[in-house]
Amino acid sequence: MKIHFTRRREKFKKLTVFWVTKVMLTILLFLITIFHKCSSSHQISVGEYSNRPVQATAKAIYDVIHEFYIVNGIKFDFIILGKTTNHINDVINGIINKTNKNNFPIKLKVINDISNSFNLMKHAVLFMKTVETLIDWHKSENVDFRERTGIEKKKILIYIEEIIPLEYLNQLQMRMKNHHSEQQQMDELFFIVNDRNSINLGANVFYSELKCEFYHLKSLNTFDLKTQKWTKKLKIFDQGENFHGCIVNFVVTENNKELNHQIVESIAQKCNFTPHFNIFMTNRGGQNDVTEKLSNPIYLGITSHDSSQSLYPIGTHNFYFLISRNGFYSNYEKLLFPFDTTTWFLVLLTFGLTVLFIFVLDLSPEWLRTAFVGKGIKGPGYNAIAIFMGISQLKLPTETFCRNILLIYIWFCLIIRTCWQSKMFEFMTSDMRKPLPASLEDLIEMNYAIILRDEEKFPLYHIIDDKIRPNMLFLDNHEFLILYSQAIFETSSVKYAFFVSDEINLALTTVYRTSLPIMENEKITRTLSYKMFGNDVLSVHFNDMISKFIESGITRSLYDFELWYNYRPSDKEIKDTRRILSMSDLEFGFMIFAGFLLLAFAVFMCEINSLLCRRHFRKFVGLYEFLRLIRARSRDYHDKW
Repeated sequence: MKIHFTRRREKFKKLTVFWVTKVMLTILLFLITIFHKCSSSHQISVGEYSNRPVQATAKAIYDVIHEFYIVNGIKFDFIILGKTTNHINDVINGIINKTNKNNFPIKLKVINDISNSFNLMKHAVLFMKTVETLIDWHKSENVDFRERTGIEKKKILIYIEEIIPLEYLNQLQMRMKNHHSEQQQMDELFFIVNDRNSINLGANVFYSELKCEFYHLKSLNTFDLKTQKWTKKLKIFDQGENFHGCIVNFVVTENNKELNHQIVESIAQKCNFTPHFNIFMTNRGGQNDVTEKLSNPIYLGITSHDSSQSLYPIGTHNFYFLISRNGFYSNYEKLLFPFDTTTWFLVLLTFGLTVLFIFVLDLSPEWLRTAFVGKGIKGPGYNAIAIFMGISQLKLPTETFCRNILLIYIWFCLIIRTCWQSKMFEFMTSDMRKPLPASLEDLIEMNYAIILRDEEKFPLYHIIDDKIRPNMLFLDNHEFLILYSQAIFETSSVKYAFFVSDEINLALTTVYRTSLPIMENEKITRTLSYKMFGNDVLSVHFNDMISKFIESGITRSLYDFELWYNYRPSDKEIKDTRRILSMSDLEFGFMIFAGFLLLAFAVFMCEINSLLCRRHFRKFVGLYEFLRLIRARSRDYHDKW
């Protein structure tokens, strides 16, 4: 036995060594294979060009061109850098055939020698054969990208025929960062590159979640060669929309620095950057605009006064609406004021269910009516209405259960009626005006006539919709003042909305010693000019960002008159101070109603329990008689059968 056990142990050791060695060799072979694939994926051999179908490549590039250029009506050029190939020529012909259907003209340029200077004044699509052409293009200092009179960001779309992973192109871009010209850094560079199994779209990003001011290539989308569609919906990428919390240094002027903080911090919340402020002491500005408070420049980096570096102005002219006062509420309208819609619904629902329940009892057998209403009670429906109106009861039921239900209803009606009468007295003794409009849409719905002077026609036309223009009326100064005086003294039944500026409103206030209410939500801001220097890349993106704020109307709410003027037009609008009772105010009444219903149900259960135990059931006369009647009816029914 001992020899047999020793042989089995040696055999087990050999098998263990064999399997452990086999597993280790398999793992080692697997790691070597992965390492080989990872290392080979970054090895790009020159001359390994794309043999993709021309139709798929042309469709992928055309989709990007259509979204970036054609949809927005942006003109662009086709430029072939370096040596051309049959593949590039076929792709360009396929794209041109698609664009010709949209009647979109395209110019084609071929630049064989990149070392020679050439102008790139428009948006362009660059076609390259190899990565070496891209490197030569980055190193070239003879490319003029824009006119010197101002800064304009351009979209440059680059297609590389050579098969190259996007990760390798990103590493190449990082190594070539120091060779990028100032113009190349300000433009938006998009790359369409051929990978082994797909076509990738990437973009150069200045700010990222990895590192601030980190210039790298970001993957945006992938084109599937099988379905010939992009995996995600194509959309214009703008790196100015998200600065990933990076710090942006602002140097603000001493004059009205609070407004600078307010506007910059509002934009910082939308675009996700952290503003740092420093005060720049100055008494002079461009044409004394700073001291006159006509503009408020914001400087980034080293301050300077260069008109070509000025950013897009934030805001337009400072106009707003003066609204004629509405009429007063009538006494009939005040009848519904004490409660809001939800409270009225619950009150009417409770009262309606009570009347419905009594109506059903009138049609029910007498024994069921006696159980809930009581003996000798006539006209229970009239009693319910009388209780709601505050009329006292002449006769109450003697049964305990019926008495509890009636007392609950009396308590509920007392609370609701008292609250309604107290608020009604308050509203009847006060004069309340109807609410004023808060937007241009409200002006149309309330049939306001928009009155303008002839010289204010053009400032308003670019901020209103076509549906508002039929309600506009243009008058000269004399007719304008007549209507204004009628609106102030309420001598006209027509409702007016006067479109005026600060200067006009100040003059009207001085003459008439009064002013109409201002529709605050439609106030349009005064022009504020912003300037940033020292970082042209950030300046261009910040400029585009502010222009988007202006188009969307966000900047209208960033303005405060008190920071710019020593006066504020008087606003003698009669405030609507009425307080409508809501469910929070009447919650106590509904809680009492629900609580007493539960208490009545508890009394009902106690009566049943006492009757079943046959102890003290004579104290509950009503329920005893009710159950005795049911038992007698059941016996009669049994005897008949």
